[in-house]
Amino acid sequence: MNPRYFLWQLRRWLGFGIVYLSLTLGVTVLVPFLTKPDANVLTSVFSASSLVPLSFGSAFAILMAGLTFSYRYSRRSSDYFLSLPTHPMEVRLTRMVISLVYILVPYILSHFLLAAIVALRFGGVGAGLLFGTFGYGLAMLVATYLLFLFPFARAKTVFEALFLLVLVNAIFSLDLLPYDLYVFLSPMGGGYNDPNAPTGYMSMIMSALTPMGVSFPSLSYSSIIAPLLLGGKIDLAVDLNACFTVAKMVAYPLLGLASGATALFLKEPSGEKMGVTSKGPSVERYLLHYFMAELALMLGSSALVFTGLQIIPVILIIVYLVFYYGVVSLYGRSFVPSKYDLPGYGLSLAFFLIGIITCAVAMYA
Repeated sequence: MNPRYFLWQLRRWLGFGIVYLSLTLGVTVLVPFLTKPDANVLTSVFSASSLVPLSFGSAFAILMAGLTFSYRYSRRSSDYFLSLPTHPMEVRLTRMVISLVYILVPYILSHFLLAAIVALRFGGVGAGLLFGTFGYGLAMLVATYLLFLFPFARAKTVFEALFLLVLVNAIFSLDLLPYDLYVFLSPMGGGYNDPNAPTGYMSMIMSALTPMGVSFPSLSYSSIIAPLLLGGKIDLAVDLNACFTVAKMVAYPLLGLASGATALFLKEPSGEKMGVTSKGPSVERYLLHYFMAELALMLGSSALVFTGLQIIPVILIIVYLVFYYGVVSLYGRSFVPSKYDLPGYGLSLAFFLIGIITCAVAMYA
């Protein structure tokens, strides 16, 4: 790692770090005084307040992921960075390390400042609660930063970066919901015909409450980590709700590592392609069609359940296709349909019909 470049880039992003540090420290100090304690004063105040630096850190991690590859969004900037007497991978590694410094240092300071304030007001914080919440938050912030490097590393313009960020977060937010809905409605799952059947309901609830998007660290902390540290029993992990959350807690950092490795070893495109929207087939185009297919399955599966009117699926298909065409046109920066998108349209229509058929079988069988 080039020390001169490290220090130069560190100074350039210092303003972002100062703003983030000021916000998270200010709110961290304020929250313990505003939190209404219950019978278990110390643990409840510290547990609730610990969400503040974790939530702020998750949002800031996305900003730093964008800054890591911001040099690629214009030809002038990319020409400068690619002309440095340093290997491109070393430039990316340096920027990633600096980003993690600005994400984690404010989190560490705010977490232990919070512990000190709570201890002064309510008594000492137990080591298990202090370091359990700290370790989980630290790991999740690193995972969030790495996970959201992917859309910024693949983009070549600011528009493309923001579009891919929304797309990736939307895929994680939908999560397993379409497939859980399918199981819930199908005769095999039996969730629709038997309201007391827990499987469909619980998996749907967990997918809705803890999607693996940017809010996942805070949501999973609230549903699993904090209850365990506050004396909850590990037996809860047998429950399907907890099983889904624990599985996602494992998948989240693994996906982050894969995304970080992809970003680090990414081959830089030639200078003339910087700042230019991608054309033709690409991973991003396939992700877009995958998201729309998931959405089609979910809409098709729920079309009859929530309305009971047969005309509604037809209306939903028309609205969905208009929305689909608009999103694809927005991505391609053209209203002329591309041959690369035709299989995606067909797949989504098929998923929509599968959802409707499954719903009809579950309702009328």
